[in-house]
Amino acid sequence: MADKRCKPVRICRGIYVSHNVFVDDVLIFAMLCRLSWIYLNEILNRFQMAIGLYINKGKSSLHHNETNMEMVIWIVDLLGILLKLIKDGMKYLGFQLKSKGYSSVDWHWILERFFRKISAWEQRALSLARRFIMSQLVLTQLAVYWSHIYSLLASIILKINRLLANFIWGGSSNQVKIHLMKLEMISMPKKYGGWGPLDMRSFGRELL
Repeated sequence: MADKRCKPVRICRGIYVSHNVFVDDVLIFAMLCRLSWIYLNEILNRFQMAIGLYINKGKSSLHHNETNMEMVIWIVDLLGILLKLIKDGMKYLGFQLKSKGYSSVDWHWILERFFRKISAWEQRALSLARRFIMSQLVLTQLAVYWSHIYSLLASIILKINRLLANFIWGGSSNQVKIHLMKLEMISMPKKYGGWGPLDMRSFGRELL
């Protein structure tokens, strides 16, 4: 970038973003400039030759906003990667990033994760206390992790709470049994007679 062959993306006055690295994932930000992408491709090729590790182009993609399609197609052919629309979002570290707001459909994957976790425990003869502990240590923390990144929709939290309640009282995610107490009551602190689990909605709000 010192010789201005590679142009990063300007996000505000005096601040430019060229890349973001996390573990083995890399996000590259660049303008629609042929010279810039030629230089980036040269950097990637030198990197591969230097350390012997090669980029998995089958999992790499260029996300664009349907601007200057001729240039976009040229970049894709140059790098040999996939082409995707930025409005469709992209999965990064397990999280679906989108340029616009999220709907309940975008969060169905977290419900599926809860369901898979619970399904793996359904065959075990777990007591009520153990089911409660499992829901606390694993399931609730899973939701809390994503709550500190984005505010979960109320409808998604409601469905998560239903899965938790069915699992605690019935040992299954979809087996309906009589709930001896409402989830709101057992979610109260122990000093007020509850069991002390986290209220995901209020806790997520505090995390944000």
